[in-house]
Order: sequence, then structure tokens, then C-alpha cells
Amino acid sequence: MKRLIALLALLAAIAVGAAWAVAGIANRPAPAADVVGLNDAVASTAANWPYLKPADYEPAVTVVDATGHVLIAGTDPLPDALTAARHHALAAPVVVDDEIVATVYYADGSVAAEAAARRTLATTATIAIVIGVLLVAGVATTNYVRVVRPFERLRDFASEVAGGNLDAPLAMDRGNVFGAWTESFDLMRSELAAARQREQAVEESKRTLLAQISHDIRTPVATIAATAEVLAASEDDEAKLTRLHLIEAKSAQIEALVADLFRANESELAALRIEPTEFASTDLGSMLRGTVTSVRLGPIPPCVVRADRLRLQQVFDNILANSEKYAGTDIDVTFAVDELLHVTISDDGPGVAPDELEMIFGRGVRGSNVGDVTGHGLGLFTCAYLMDRMGGSISAPPTERGFQIVVGVPLA
Repeated sequence: MKRLIALLALLAAIAVGAAWAVAGIANRPAPAADVVGLNDAVASTAANWPYLKPADYEPAVTVVDATGHVLIAGTDPLPDALTAARHHALAAPVVVDDEIVATVYYADGSVAAEAAARRTLATTATIAIVIGVLLVAGVATTNYVRVVRPFERLRDFASEVAGGNLDAPLAMDRGNVFGAWTESFDLMRSELAAARQREQAVEESKRTLLAQISHDIRTPVATIAATAEVLAASEDDEAKLTRLHLIEAKSAQIEALVADLFRANESELAALRIEPTEFASTDLGSMLRGTVTSVRLGPIPPCVVRADRLRLQQVFDNILANSEKYAGTDIDVTFAVDELLHVTISDDGPGVAPDELEMIFGRGVRGSNVGDVTGHGLGLFTCAYLMDRMGGSISAPPTERGFQIVVGVPLA
């Protein structure tokens, strides 16, 4: 700020000096012409005509006869009237016997000196004005660099932060008047970024918890309901049947609530952790037997697979629970090995129309022949997502009867 005040003071001084120079040029009185010197030269020429001697004349005198010949040439000869006028010289005719025989030009030094002085003053004033203009430009540039541009950067930075971009760069310069503000803005940005990270961490934790709850509870509840239904089919005691039907009703209620929770968070499937481990293929037998009772297992080829046990169990539980719910028949499971361990799960139910097989793994997609069986079309969608995350595969090939799902479990 002090440097800015000093520049303004210097600019004012130069402006005053330029004004004084211009006023001096305008008010300077015109010099008096040296008429006496001119008259002396004319008288001497007339008296001595035509025998003129250079020694009788001052260096400022030029004498030109009527034919234009220079008879007396001073230090700066003036051969004609035009040249004399350019040099601000005085002129007078020489008359002898009533006849103009010559012209005397007198180069008056005072006039030339005055012209030179005026030129000097004009040059000085011009230089002063140019310097003033340059200083004004310098002050304006300094003002822009140190005040306007930092303010524009702060404005743009505030707009970026308001728009949610907390990574926007902000150059700090403690040397300008906005240095402290810039640092405060940057601290504010850092605090906002930290707060956003904390908020995102909380949201991520919440999404993970909701996704896990919605996936992990749904299949066990379906198993409880199916078991209660099987027990009710062979139970004659009225009191026990009432309790079993109550279990079925509450299981259906929990299923509906969990399905609503899943639909609200199905876009957060990416929050589910997938942690593959290696284990023996024979462990798949216990996974497949634990969901429903009507499963017939074929021989399991001995090999080592790599998958997330919990997520693979979810896949099998979803497929078996769907088969029991929609088909209501025995379920056959066979195994085959090539690049993957293929687990084929088949039932003898109504199956799915051939033109719907490719879409059956879509979100919210259900077969057109499900009738009044409740469901949300999310089980196979979840299975496909989890198998893809584990590097495996899942498909529904066309069959002549029933419905078939082939799960490809990655080999270690």
C-alpha cells in the first residue's frame, strides 16, 4: 500500500511539471526582432554597391542580388526567401537609384533560439506526459495484479466450492492485500473437505450395513417359512398348527419388510464386501443341503475352488428357495468341471418361458407364469451380481421340462 501511495505522489508531481511546461510554452513572450542589425546591413550594402566586402558584414547576413546570386554568404547562407523564412530570418530590399538591386537576409538568432526553446519545452512536456501515462498504466497494472486479480481468484474459488468442488486450486500470496483472506478461504476449504470425507465415511458404513442386512436376513427367513410350511403339512395337532401358521405369517411379514429395505438400497450392492478364499469343492455339499430338505446331490468332483463362502451360500440359498417356492418339487444338483466347477440346479416345476430366460437375471424381472406367488424379482438379480463380483458365472439354459440354473464357481 505504501508503494502505491508513493507511485501516486510521483504521478501527481509529473503531472504538475508537465502542466507547468505547457503553460510556459503558451505564455512565453515572442522575442523582439533585431531590426537594427538588418538596417545596418541594408545601409552598408546601398552605400558600397556594387563593391561589397565580406568583412563589412556580420556572420548572420546574406546578400543576394536581383538575379539570385549570393554576393555575401554568412555562416549559414540563405539563398532565397523560402530558405530565409524557414530559418525565421529578417529580410529587406536594397534600393540604389530608385532600383532594387539586392535583398539582405538577416538570420536573427533570437528567433531561432526561441523556436529551439519552444521545441525543448514541448519535448519535455511530451516526455512528462508519456511518463505519466506509463505510470498510470503501471499503477493500474499493479492494482489489477495485487487487488483485482486476487479478488477474481477468490470469487472463482468461492464459486467452485459452492458448486461442491473442494479440490479447486487456490494460489496463496501473503504479499498482496488479500493474502490473509486467501489463507482463510483455503482453511475453510480444507475443513469442508474433511467434513465431506467424514460424511461419506458415515454414509458408506450405513449403506454397507443396510445392504448386508437386506441380503443376509432375507434367505434365512424364507427357510424358516418353508420349514414351518413343511411341518404344518404333516401336523394334526390344532394348537401346533396355529403356531406354525403364525410362524409362516410373521415370516412373510418379515420377508416383505426386508424386501422393502432391499429395494430401497438395491443400488448400494457395490457396498457388499467380497472376500474370496480357497476351500475344497466337497464343502459345497453342506451349503446346498442346509437350505431346503428336498435336495438330491450328485457326486462332487474333488477340486479346490475360490469364492466368498458367505456370498456363495447366499447364491445357493436364493436359487434353492426360489425353486422350492415356485416349483415345489424335488431339486437335483449335479457337478461338472472344466474351467469352472459348474453346479447345475434343476427342478420339475413350470419353469420359465424360453423367450424370458435371457431377462430372468434382470432387476425386478419375474417369469410371466408365476401366478399369485409373491416375490420381487430380486433374488436371481442378486445372484448374478454376486457371481460376477466373485469372477464366476450364472446362467439359465433352456430345458425340456422344469427350470435349471447353472452356477460356475471359480477354481483356485
